Amino acid sequence: MPFFANWPHRLTVRTSPFHGENTSSNLVGVTKISDLNLKNMKKFSLILILFFYSFNCFAQDIISKDEYIIKIKNHRFEPDVVNVPANTKFKITIENLDNTIEEFESDDLKKEKLVGAGKKVSLQISPQKAGEYKFYGDFHQKTAQGKIIVK
Repeated sequence: MPFFANWPHRLTVRTSPFHGENTSSNLVGVTKISDLNLKNMKKFSLILILFFYSFNCFAQDIISKDEYIIKIKNHRFEPDVVNVPANTKFKITIENLDNTIEEFESDDLKKEKLVGAGKKVSLQISPQKAGEYKFYGDFHQKTAQGKIIVK
């Protein structure tokens, strides 16, 4: 008789000890599939989803603490002035709302990054000393101007 003959009413395991004997033993603590309570599984799933969702929201707050978002709209940076604390690493996310490509460039920070139309890019900036650091849009230099003020 195969080991699954009594499925799902009773789960059994057939073992083969070293001496070639076949024995059968019941698994302790195994529940029949028909005994599982669907209502309890739904509650547990909901609690699990809420837990991970709240953890994700908390993690986003931690991550975005030193993140600054700059949007490109009508070939201009919004905001065009960003204030950041001195001697701390930070992240700049550039979101291009225009329908043309733009290049975020800063000679002062020695950073440049292409931003496609309707796309976002992020730059990690190392800790900076107090001062002003200018940036511009390489393809629209007359209008796309901004600066980061480090205090």
